Amino acid sequence: MSMQTDLHNGDNAGLVLDDPTPKTPLLGPLLWRASQEVQDICATLGIEPGPPIEVESIQTDSGFHNGYHTGFALDDYIPESPLMRFNLRHICQEEQDLCKAWGIEIRIRTVQRGYKFRLTDISPEQHEMLPQFFGNERFVWNKLLAEQKERIARGESVMSHFDMNSWIIILKSENPFLKISPSQALQARASKLAKAFAACFDKENPAKSPKFKVKFKSKNSFSIPQGVTLTGTDSITLPKLGTMYFINGGDNPAREKTCRVIEGTIKNTTISLDTCGVHWISVQTEMTVEEVVHTSDSIVGLDLGCVRYATLSNGAYYLPLNALDKQLDRLALLQQKMARQATGSHNWLYTKDKVAKLHRKIANMREDFLQKLSTNLSQQPRGDHR
Repeated sequence: MSMQTDLHNGDNAGLVLDDPTPKTPLLGPLLWRASQEVQDICATLGIEPGPPIEVESIQTDSGFHNGYHTGFALDDYIPESPLMRFNLRHICQEEQDLCKAWGIEIRIRTVQRGYKFRLTDISPEQHEMLPQFFGNERFVWNKLLAEQKERIARGESVMSHFDMNSWIIILKSENPFLKISPSQALQARASKLAKAFAACFDKENPAKSPKFKVKFKSKNSFSIPQGVTLTGTDSITLPKLGTMYFINGGDNPAREKTCRVIEGTIKNTTISLDTCGVHWISVQTEMTVEEVVHTSDSIVGLDLGCVRYATLSNGAYYLPLNALDKQLDRLALLQQKMARQATGSHNWLYTKDKVAKLHRKIANMREDFLQKLSTNLSQQPRGDHR
């Protein structure tokens, strides 16, 4: 009987049953909040869930839990049985030692992945709403930051994330234009401010105090953690914005090889506007993957330098790209032209866009160089002289 099934208890913990033997007395699994599908699988394999067990009653030598007050009883554990591989996100060192002693190999983990695409085919309504969303994000940030600074000046403690969410409700009643933005986007901005203050008051490694955001200097972006649905390989549906399209190959045969499949559960989505006026969408997902062991049996050392970008321990080296030096003359010409124009004029803004696009080109050249270099090093460890 060959079967592979993921069992989970609703708290990002689970196990994989490879070639399970229904007759083995290995498990009396404690599956709290188990779905009907999991219960059916247990019934098919002949595994009967054990009685509810309090975390405090689980002994070190007979079982363990994963930090979410759930666990699996291992009273009848057979070390020689290849039945289990655990997926425990918050497993402590003592439990890791137990797994090694019992021969349980932890090979599955939960990872987060990010996908970034360029938005395209933005409708006129969406073009009108996006700047309003960006402005509302700055407005809420500045209002909450001003209130936090006033509380600090009065000697009071700063507001928590929950208190700032209550403040957002008051701000909406006083400023109706905030209702245009999704509520979760404004709450996500409050969460970022709460994290910024937490980092600022960190005694071991304090960060700089949060600053007010300015319209033409701050980065335009907003995040939506929930309510996002993928409707295709190149389309996504967002609250209040509707369906938006991004460049990802899609049905175009010419771009079929470059199409990236968004895998996992969507945890956060961010839309941003760069200095060149291009809108981007970033999708953060979470998924459970199996540990991948690299097939290479060779090791090479790498030293970064100035004359040579990277020198390998076997004598091979890579020369730097010098992307800025290649575009320095044109960049200096545009910046001199921009300095002679009236600040804020039409010609000044036109030249400013050219400077921003040239900086974007330099950044793309560097990214392309690093991507190709890392691919070459991973696929050909010995490298080639350049």
